[in-house]
Amino acid sequence: MDLVYMLLIYFCFIFFLFVVNYYVNLFSSKELYTREDVSNFMPYLSESLGKMTQKYNVSGLVVALAVSSLFGVGIPLLSMHWFFNSSILFAVLFLVSPAIKESFDASKVNASDSRVDEIANLFSRYIGIIVLGFGTGTGASLMLNWANKKELGFLWFAVNIIAVIVLEQYVISRELKE
Repeated sequence: MDLVYMLLIYFCFIFFLFVVNYYVNLFSSKELYTREDVSNFMPYLSESLGKMTQKYNVSGLVVALAVSSLFGVGIPLLSMHWFFNSSILFAVLFLVSPAIKESFDASKVNASDSRVDEIANLFSRYIGIIVLGFGTGTGASLMLNWANKKELGFLWFAVNIIAVIVLEQYVISRELKE
């Protein structure tokens, strides 16, 4: 049953993140809003999905998002220690990922028989999706631990989920603008 809860929380959370991104973009781009602007966010969601599928191969996008989300979900569920049930690992990945991408791009090998080079190229290509999936998984896992298992205090949960949401907005904006 926890798997069903986790999937429900995960999909609602990723939907919430993209809706918040719509309103962040709306409020930063206009000064006057019509009723249609405020209530009509579904075209933005389909446009965002379209941008991501144009930028990435659909199967690679789904695999990268699923694998990174599993790591994001799994780490907080490993232990009830405060370090694992926080946004610290996601924040570190968020801060380190541009440097890792630049490093992998600088040493990029186009034609090689080595699996390590292929993995480095894939990691460099999908780093934004990996960070997005890891953050979404972390946020969903924090919500499950707080609501279902009652292991986290509300203030600890609130600080960490706000940090995840803010950092995820930067990740989504960066992915959609590139």
